[in-house]
Amino acid sequence: MERQWDLENQVRRFLTNMQPVRTVADRFSFVEEPAYDVLFHLQSEQVCDWDISGFDQLVNCRVRKEPMCLKARLSLKKDSFKFDFDLLCLSDGEEVPFGNVIEVLFKNRNYLRIGSDFVRIPTTTLLGLLKGIGQSKDSARPLYQALSILHALETHEIEIEADQGFQDFIHKIHHFRELPPLKIPSSFKGELREYQKEGCNWLMFLREYGLAGILADDMGLGKTIQALTLLLTHYANGKGDRAPSLVVAPTSVVYNWLSEASKFTPALKTALFLGRDRGELLAKLNKDGAGKPQVIFTTYGIIRRDYEQLKNIQFEFLILDEAQNIKNPESVGAIAAKSLKAFHRLALSGTPVENRLKELWSLFDFLMPDFLGAYKDFNEVFERPIEAGLDGAGQKLRKIVHPFILRRLKSQVEKELPDRTDIIHLCELDDEQRSLYLDVLDECRAKVFPEIAMKGIKRSNFSVLAALLRLRQVCCDPRLLKSPTDKPVNQSSKLDALVNMIGEIVDEGHKILVFSQFVEMLAIIRKELEKNGYTYEYLDGQTPAKERLDRVERFNATPEIPIFLISLKAGGTGLNLTGADYVIHYDPWWNPAVENQATDRAHRIGQTRHVFNYKLITRGTVEEKILALQQKKKELADLVIGGDESVAKELTQEDLEFLFSF
Repeated sequence: MERQWDLENQVRRFLTNMQPVRTVADRFSFVEEPAYDVLFHLQSEQVCDWDISGFDQLVNCRVRKEPMCLKARLSLKKDSFKFDFDLLCLSDGEEVPFGNVIEVLFKNRNYLRIGSDFVRIPTTTLLGLLKGIGQSKDSARPLYQALSILHALETHEIEIEADQGFQDFIHKIHHFRELPPLKIPSSFKGELREYQKEGCNWLMFLREYGLAGILADDMGLGKTIQALTLLLTHYANGKGDRAPSLVVAPTSVVYNWLSEASKFTPALKTALFLGRDRGELLAKLNKDGAGKPQVIFTTYGIIRRDYEQLKNIQFEFLILDEAQNIKNPESVGAIAAKSLKAFHRLALSGTPVENRLKELWSLFDFLMPDFLGAYKDFNEVFERPIEAGLDGAGQKLRKIVHPFILRRLKSQVEKELPDRTDIIHLCELDDEQRSLYLDVLDECRAKVFPEIAMKGIKRSNFSVLAALLRLRQVCCDPRLLKSPTDKPVNQSSKLDALVNMIGEIVDEGHKILVFSQFVEMLAIIRKELEKNGYTYEYLDGQTPAKERLDRVERFNATPEIPIFLISLKAGGTGLNLTGADYVIHYDPWWNPAVENQATDRAHRIGQTRHVFNYKLITRGTVEEKILALQQKKKELADLVIGGDESVAKELTQEDLEFLFSF
């Protein structure tokens, strides 16, 4: 008989790798877990061509051939906005108590004793699954965890058994456009477009299941109207004892909410929670009984000051307009908003991600706490991999958040909205202004780069921003410099270009919005306009909220007022300025999403003309380099939300070398 040396050596290698406690010649001895491992693997398909005997003689060390299998059972508990999630552990058709499995798992063991047998538990799968779904003593989970748990179960190929209610819920969340159309109360004054009706359907679906979400439609597509329709329908279909709802908006648009409510939903009982007499309304809200408003409008500044009193009140809806105001989770505004009690929460924002994914996490931490886990875990699993460009990380996050973000672009839904033309208008600095720019650039380089070398970029942040500010001021108008140089320059090539453009545009019968982030620059432009005999409107952060609406309406309605000067931060959101068909950005902003919001004051529903959007850029300066950086740093929000505009990340050493180059 010829010995099969190769096969013998294969068996020896296998047994040696299984950690025997003793080996004598070809006799291998095993105890405990290694013994169970040997017996489990000797029954696998991998060794089916080996001749193995003696299994029937084992008494206290029998290992089942099939490993334990996992099965998930999911059932809807709609009335409580929850679902039951049970993870079943099965062996040979017999259910094994989950607690017993976890006890073995946390002892770093791979086998569980069942009677006189041992069964292998799927250790790697269980550990990965528990990390993905979290641990809870209660089988009832919030409905907003359903998608992330389903994703984890599917990733680990766990068999799922779901009742009809749960299946219907999952189908609806992915196909909300198939839902029966919302019956809008007859008291609604106006007409909703089809996409707005779909938006209201989506909002009502979220309300029905106790979920929350972000209405992230493009600027000008009517997020305010959709939210007001939701509130009107909610109160019209309910009993009279429903709690009031709170809408929080920037100061610049809070009166616009009141105006839109009186125009489209006059049946809603509304009130403003503003000013010194707001204590009277607060006292009414804290009392039981009728007479309370249904919808209350307030500002972020007020909730920052009054949240200790407001958090004792139960609200029906809590709606944040321009919700990017709470993008920093450590800010007082974010802490205040998250402390308020509401049955339903909603965020409105055309730019849910402006700079970092942490902003998206903060919004969902307000809407549905724990939906995206703790920030530390979110940063590790999603933010860092996405920013590093790892394949699949962005798609994975988008799959989880997509059902809770509704975003429609103008190009997708509003065919009648006139086209917009974006134009970069390059301005050439004259000799004196360019000489000054180069002098200031020399000073900035001499100060900034040695400081970066000594402290690093992050700790030099203030000096970097101060230097960039000085360069941008020279580009706009040298008179903006706080510390004048030895050779004062009182002329600006860009200002000359602006005045010439305004002359041509006004002569042709058009109206213009001019945006600048520098209030001092607007003051200089005002003097030029007055010198040339132009009539204009003006708005900055000091303009009272009530007066903003009057100025907007006067501009839209008066042909003799062709120009509106607006501070970018004060008037970039919440204003309807469709009377204008030309927009001029006097100076570029780091984040183009902010500029686009400002342009959307004119390029929105109600506009009947082609909109021209100009950016004034001084050639060969930091302004032109900012424009190039905007194009370079474009992927982050598009990847996660889909369709959002370009987003700036933090400046790197390479970016700074580029910005401060000659």
